[in-house]
Amino acid sequence: MVMECPKCGSPMAVRTNRQTGSDFLGCTEFPKCRGTRRLEGQAGGGGQPSKGDVTVPVLECTHRLPKALSPSRAVDFLKCPRMFYEKSVARSVVFQANEASMRGTLAHHALEQVVGLPPAERTPNRAVSFLRPRWDAVRDRREQVKLATLTDERIDAMIADAERYVRAWFDIEDPATLEPAGVEKRVTATLGSAPMSGMIDRIDQTGGTKKRPRLTIVDYKTGKPPGDLFVDEALFPIHVYAAAVASRPGVVVDEVKLLHLGHGTDGIVRRPITPSVHDATAKKFDGIWQDIRTAAKTGAFPCVTGRQCDWCDAKPLCPAWN
Repeated sequence: MVMECPKCGSPMAVRTNRQTGSDFLGCTEFPKCRGTRRLEGQAGGGGQPSKGDVTVPVLECTHRLPKALSPSRAVDFLKCPRMFYEKSVARSVVFQANEASMRGTLAHHALEQVVGLPPAERTPNRAVSFLRPRWDAVRDRREQVKLATLTDERIDAMIADAERYVRAWFDIEDPATLEPAGVEKRVTATLGSAPMSGMIDRIDQTGGTKKRPRLTIVDYKTGKPPGDLFVDEALFPIHVYAAAVASRPGVVVDEVKLLHLGHGTDGIVRRPITPSVHDATAKKFDGIWQDIRTAAKTGAFPCVTGRQCDWCDAKPLCPAWN
């Protein structure tokens, strides 16, 4: 529901009283119209969200959009446009890492480092040796504020869990045989009209030549493998990376692979990929980008409430929760 100005009927946007610091709704035609409203239709105390689709417009913000869209930010917008706005446009809150996400971050780092070693040195013990130094290097960053307050026992347990993920990788792949074409590689491309930029965990060359390679895109996961109904959703980000890499002249990407660590071979999701899949993925990604631009022009980033709200750092700012 879009809030309308009680004086002129124009859309209203969230504004902040500079003296009190409190939020209110102000007419988007200000200063021509000085209509205001209190924030309504929201749950006092944050106990329950408002019913239905809640859209409290923000000011036009096309100029504040990110210059390029990553697959993960595209998924953010699909899940909740308002969360995308707070995280990637307004940047009003620093989204905090939690223990689960940090376990994944540490495991990714260890695998990146060990693959860069000579094949004979790619051992489990060498791989897990990268975990503790990485935590020490990142623990003082803004997004680790909450994690840095954990007890030493909790931090040790988090690193131990990351170690289990890393060791589990050796059960499903033989790193001594890997010859990656890229590890933690930044890829940029234009898909349709959408500027895309993101980091790929690993690119394996499986055939072809140096000038005309055949590639597999690999992504490490530390969550559960998706059920049959959610496989396509889980594959969308890696399909975006595949489409971006395949957009380069002479490059063929014919497979994508998700490695869910800790689930053995049952955690491997691999799919062949064709030019038609690349085209469909690029079209979907471009559509998301156009929807983001439309939202930025109109100021309409609706809130999508659900269980995900329980761990969303934007919840204190969300019009659906107040």
